[in-house]
Amino acid sequence: MISHNEEGKPIRKQFYGKTQKEVKDKLEDYKKELLLNTYNVDYDNITLAEYYYTWLMDEKPSYKATSFKDYEIIYRLYIKDRPIGKVRLKKLSQTDLKRQYRDLMNEGITPQTIHRINTKLKACLNTAIREEVIIKNPCSLVELPKITKTKKREVLTAEEQASFIEAIQGHKLELLYIVPLLLVCD
Repeated sequence: MISHNEEGKPIRKQFYGKTQKEVKDKLEDYKKELLLNTYNVDYDNITLAEYYYTWLMDEKPSYKATSFKDYEIIYRLYIKDRPIGKVRLKKLSQTDLKRQYRDLMNEGITPQTIHRINTKLKACLNTAIREEVIIKNPCSLVELPKITKTKKREVLTAEEQASFIEAIQGHKLELLYIVPLLLVCD
């Protein structure tokens, strides 16, 4: 399989020859071209998922194991089996990304995760720009959801704790209230 057609079906490479040996030789030549990266990939029809995966496998030696795993998780969870993964790389737009991120937000994915996805995708697409597959990186143009900072937790002072304990003494749920106080004490 080389890539996918417009309907998402795999395009397979076929070899023909007058003899079985001739076909086997063509297949071996093709395999050598793939291993040496001398085979021309059809960048007009390659999807985002296919390009990201190929890029990830090419970059694997340059990443630490934890970084590679993070990129792979982004691919597996948010690109591979999603509508965005089926978009042809050359047709990918900020509108496609905006739709993907909106859908993820509707699924309960946090803004921090969406920023992480965009960062990983941006690195991949920057390589596509260097390889002259695409002209601009849509990840740079898309507006990302705002990350809201969590409010600082306020804890009771020692005097407030003492008066609270005094107020609940004898209550049937006294232990239920005291245990959390003991857990957060220094």
